[in-house]
Amino acid sequence: MSPAKTESANVKAHPKNSYDEVPYESFPFQQTHPDRLATIATLFGLRPANVEKCRVLELGCASGGNLIPMAAALPDSEFLGVDFSQRQISAAQDAVQELGFHNLEFKHASILEITPSWGQFDYIIAHGVYSWVPNEVQAKLLEVCSSNLAPQGIAYVSYNTFPGWHLRGMIRDMMHYHASRYTDPRQRLREARALVDFLAGAVPADNNPYGLQLRKELDNLGQQSDNYLYHEQLEDVNDPIYFYQFVDRAKLCGLQYLGEADFRVMTTWGFSPETEKTLHHLATDLIQMEQYMDFVRNRTFRQTLLCRDDLPLSRNITANHLLPMYVSSPLRPSAKNLDVRNAEPAEFTGPHGLKFTSSDVITKAAILALSEVWPRALSLAELHDKVWANFESMSIRDASSITAETRELAGRLINCFISDLVEINIHRPRFTTQVSERPAATTLQRRQAQRSNLVTNLRHQSVRLTDVQRRLLQCLDGNCDRKLLLAQMTTLVREGTLVVQDRGKRVEDAATVETLLTGVLESSLEELARQALLSPSHESDCN
Repeated sequence: MSPAKTESANVKAHPKNSYDEVPYESFPFQQTHPDRLATIATLFGLRPANVEKCRVLELGCASGGNLIPMAAALPDSEFLGVDFSQRQISAAQDAVQELGFHNLEFKHASILEITPSWGQFDYIIAHGVYSWVPNEVQAKLLEVCSSNLAPQGIAYVSYNTFPGWHLRGMIRDMMHYHASRYTDPRQRLREARALVDFLAGAVPADNNPYGLQLRKELDNLGQQSDNYLYHEQLEDVNDPIYFYQFVDRAKLCGLQYLGEADFRVMTTWGFSPETEKTLHHLATDLIQMEQYMDFVRNRTFRQTLLCRDDLPLSRNITANHLLPMYVSSPLRPSAKNLDVRNAEPAEFTGPHGLKFTSSDVITKAAILALSEVWPRALSLAELHDKVWANFESMSIRDASSITAETRELAGRLINCFISDLVEINIHRPRFTTQVSERPAATTLQRRQAQRSNLVTNLRHQSVRLTDVQRRLLQCLDGNCDRKLLLAQMTTLVREGTLVVQDRGKRVEDAATVETLLTGVLESSLEELARQALLSPSHESDCN
């Protein structure tokens, strides 16, 4: 969640607000990317605008951490960001000017000021805005999603939801009550955290359901940054809503429920057969099913996609829907030299402890092929060729059999997608996993690395770099070969900007430093490639 700007009804005065005093950290949100929105829309039968040539509006854009990387990676698309915080908009405008982007504009304005004269947009993003603004701004936000949305356009709106926010709202009320007597934002934060610590120690958790749930929520709050805690818990407005209520409000604006940015949560995946059967018995339509699943999951947050209510939707995802898609997967086979042609079960592992076992030869061959190119994605045709290369000696194939094979593969991938084992996208981002003689990062990434260890990769994700990787990334303008890169890194060591250690001890001998740096340089470049941080060439800088 990322609470956005609380607006006043006095839109002309543009008074200073809390986001001018405590700016919100601005990051990329992969789930808001036009590619994600277009992918879900395509799966449900729509024809969304080409991601590489579209118009995007972001409401509550903060300082541009989400929109600027999109504009960098999609130079033929147009982007407009709107925010009520002058301080954050100024920061975004400074970044655009420094980067020299011409497909991106930021405006200091209220959502209440947006009119149809602003034009239509293929994708409208409102991440962390809806629950944190007054009712009139909520209504206007949905009105903008209707009146400014292109005929096949998709709107993304995130918001806090019940039932999960009932308990969180109780804790927020406690913190807000205690901190409201103070005016200084930093003091309010200190006092709010002090109350959290007091409650965590004062309420017994043993054999106490209230204490157990309270402790869980308080532990979560203790891990949050100051700016998140301030805007999530201490703002005057934080208005959660039930999912069905949000859908009803959207209907009044001529919008219909398309789906969720996270496809998996739209399914009953992870529920027991008994729970799934009961849900189907209780729900008479899609909206009821989604609401009952929220009850079961105690859901606190949604990332809902909306479209015009006159568009026909198809909820039956078939192999045909996957034909224009690209597929990727972070899974790796647990065993070396995996033979996918036998029916023996094979285990694959992924990030965050993800494990998957399959005996199906097609599924195993597909996951193995994707593991070999990750983080790159393959088109369905490319993946088909890699999969059936394992079985060429097993049958004679003609054009019709190849078509049947592709559809069979697509069917397997749909199940893997629902289970969160593979990613499916309508757009393939431009990056390379091969380290060239003169490796290049984008202008934006090099600028980000000058300021922080956190940079945005070409898959629209935040990546945290080591100090060596950060310093190295700043040098990757596409003009430096290994010799020059090594010289630049050596200079940083000599100046004391970068420290080289061996077995925990600082190394200062020049010859030893160069030897160690040579190995570190190559491994760091390979890791940057694995993190989707290298461009195919320096000409691909999108400005």
